[in-house]
Amino acid sequence: FSGDELERNTAQNYAIIFAFITGIIELARKNNDNSREGYPMVMDAPLSSFDKTRIKKICENIPDIAEQVIIFIKDTDGDIAEKYFENKIGKKYYLRIDKQTSSKIIER
Repeated sequence: FSGDELERNTAQNYAIIFAFITGIIELARKNNDNSREGYPMVMDAPLSSFDKTRIKKICENIPDIAEQVIIFIKDTDGDIAEKYFENKIGKKYYLRIDKQTSSKIIER
């Protein structure tokens, strides 16, 4: 594999995982009489393997999938995602590492 092929395969795998998770949430809703009972989606750096076009599509669709979304994201992807989520963000927090064994959560 070249680096491009490996990166593309990783992004494709993440896209499949993302589609599976959204399918599970949708199935849970249907089995619960389409109620909007809370099914939060928690993701850790979900956008890091995608290009800007895919990041935009993911950001546009995530709010329709889950009522509450919690994303842990690094700065570079965060700036891009923040632009696309701009009117959908309820709260933002920053995790500041003070030492190797402690950190603080700061509301932004």
